[in-house]
Amino acid sequence: MSRTKNPQKLKAGDTIKCRDADDAIRMSEELLKAGIYTDFLYYKDGKRGLWLEVVKDYENG
Repeated sequence: MSRTKNPQKLKAGDTIKCRDADDAIRMSEELLKAGIYTDFLYYKDGKRGLWLEVVKDYENG
């Protein structure tokens, strides 16, 4: 996992900035394999972009 070397440290509410749609999809799939569910954000703090938001992690199901 390129930018998430330790995905188990991610908690619900954390966000990950993505470079583009392909990056977001790839990262979402990798996190899902680790038991971390994400959703796509297109706006964060009033800024337009592409982020993944952790909605459910493997510890807090």
